[in-house]
Amino acid sequence: MFLAQHLPSGDTVAFKLFTNTTESLFMAEIGICLKLHNAPNMLLPRDILRQVGRGNSVQYGIVFDYFEAEHYRTLFPALTKLQIKHFIYQTLKTLNYAHNLGIMHRDIKPLNVLMSKETQEVRVIDWGSSDYYISNKRKSVRVASLNFKAPELLLGYEFYDYAVDIWSTGCLLAEMVFLKIHFFQGEILRHVEEENSLMEQLEAIVRIKGLRELREYAEKYQKEMNMEMLMKLAGIYEERAFESFINEENRHLVDDNALDLLDKMLEYDHSKRITAAEALKHPYFDEVREGIRKQDTSL
Repeated sequence: MFLAQHLPSGDTVAFKLFTNTTESLFMAEIGICLKLHNAPNMLLPRDILRQVGRGNSVQYGIVFDYFEAEHYRTLFPALTKLQIKHFIYQTLKTLNYAHNLGIMHRDIKPLNVLMSKETQEVRVIDWGSSDYYISNKRKSVRVASLNFKAPELLLGYEFYDYAVDIWSTGCLLAEMVFLKIHFFQGEILRHVEEENSLMEQLEAIVRIKGLRELREYAEKYQKEMNMEMLMKLAGIYEERAFESFINEENRHLVDDNALDLLDKMLEYDHSKRITAAEALKHPYFDEVREGIRKQDTSL
């Protein structure tokens, strides 16, 4: 994204430039953004650009309304417990709307969920990796940023569904309440999709979530999963309770409902993982829903 000026209106805008892409991929993102034009917390496109360069090369761009947000590395440590609940609740509202339309975001991460510290507004951005869910259709597992990849993606399961977004959002919640950037992080994470980096990420998850339930999950779908990668996980990995991450610095941000929601969002088995609609009804968000109810009744 680039900061730019929209010449027809003079407004400050955000500009997303597409390089090395095809018209079909560009139009796919535009189509999904338009499909989601009524979704909550969307950064909507206001213009599109197509420029033909040398050798008939074509560049595409999308102009979005400008949204001023603080970088997550300074934002997250400054948030209160209620603000974290609000952030995750609004993210889930957007995902629930998209999922109901058959759309998976597939790249939820801190850089793609923005929040204005001043207004508390949230925006879910960058739908370039999104796609429609079609039952029993194979999909690329080369989606989602490494630290936020769901186990099914790491194990090569090509029939995944909306649950990949829930896992990624659970990773967001974990790093916010525990003040631990990239909650599941390997010792040496490479920035390319190669087997070693996927193995390191899977091991980072297993060091916290344990190995026994992952094996049970993988065996359930063993015909479609990379069982060889799973077998390379050597050693004893016992599940570590989320409570063990509570310390004096983050204690004020964690409660029993947060721990329960994390258990449900960071469930290995995608078929058992809580849905966005179910998560929105979770007791963790009681305070947020009550605030919204009071605001509505005062209007």
